[in-house]
Amino acid sequence: MRLMTPDTPTAAASAGRGRRIVATFAVTQTVGYGTLYYAFAVVLRSRRACETRRPSLRWTW
Repeated sequence: MRLMTPDTPTAAASAGRGRRIVATFAVTQTVGYGTLYYAFAVVLRSRRACETRRPSLRWTW
């Protein structure tokens, strides 16, 4: 039975792969939260514009 140490090529490759996965998740989470944050600003701005043009539509959606 061969023990895996950090010097073993397969251990180093799996560590690099794990870091790549974590980095990918970090980027996708950041983009997702940024998109959601920006979407609320866009929706609220368009809703406010709609309410000022037609007060009868206030609080309908």
